[in-house]
Amino acid sequence: MKQIMSLMPEDVYVAIDTNHATDAVAMIEAFGQRVHHLHISDTDGKADRHWLPGKGIIDWQGVIHALKKAHYAGPFMYELKTGEVTMENISILREIYLQVASSQPSPQERE
Repeated sequence: MKQIMSLMPEDVYVAIDTNHATDAVAMIEAFGQRVHHLHISDTDGKADRHWLPGKGIIDWQGVIHALKKAHYAGPFMYELKTGEVTMENISILREIYLQVASSQPSPQERE
């Protein structure tokens, strides 16, 4: 994918679906500012789960750090199963978004 993108004009961008990315952090780091869209959900790495972030195997702190490093300002398209969207879980989704959208550095960035 990186080789293909290197042949594309600079105004061709990447969408990353965390549920399908083998390593979402590596993908974000590889494409940096060319990442313009996200589909956010967690997985067990075996099937198309569309779980709430933090429920599966994705390194969300790594994802947040990589997005901040890439100055990501695009949409967060949460792609969750109906049962995952509860009032209780909305605060978790909001917190993930705010960690990236915030101008405050994460604890890892302060070190």
